[in-house]
Amino acid sequence: MAIFLAVVAAVLLGTSDFFAARAARHAPSLTVTRTVVLTSVVLSPILLVIVPSQWVGRDIVLGALSGLAMITGLMLLYHGYKVAPMGVVAPTSSVLLAAVPVIVDVVRGQRPSALATVGIVIGLVAIVLTSYQPGGSGSTRLGAVLGLTSGVAFGIAFTLMGEVSARAGLAPVVAQRLAGITLLVVIALLRPEPFIVEHPLG
Repeated sequence: MAIFLAVVAAVLLGTSDFFAARAARHAPSLTVTRTVVLTSVVLSPILLVIVPSQWVGRDIVLGALSGLAMITGLMLLYHGYKVAPMGVVAPTSSVLLAAVPVIVDVVRGQRPSALATVGIVIGLVAIVLTSYQPGGSGSTRLGAVLGLTSGVAFGIAFTLMGEVSARAGLAPVVAQRLAGITLLVVIALLRPEPFIVEHPLG
């Protein structure tokens, strides 16, 4: 079941990234971020009906902090899609997303499995291979920077979510989304840009 859910999640994330990258070419990155997060805010409470959850104070705080990190990562990622080749931004971000939790575990004295180590090495090699793209649009160097910083932000977000207790269920996910959309609404008050994407495919 875990493998099946991981595959489904990967497919959904990949599809989301594809459409977000298309939208980011024609709309401000903050607008794209708000559209994605607002959609998840509407849908995430439904999960509470499916999965038993408890509103535990510590876990809700962790979820909210994770939401702030997640929004930072999304804004950097979608800005990267706008100004750099997706083939540079996406793999760099993905590898750092996976590497940060592993690094945190190492700092805590835990050793990654051999399979995890091999996966990280392959990911680093993939960054090198995909970073060289003759031609195309956008800055490869800027794409690598935005991919790296967004990946670190995502890694922090996932690490924080990994600290929540099992009894909390999916309540921290709802807190994560609510904290994220709150931050985006505050930013919207300071920057006069379209709130959501009206024509995501351009």
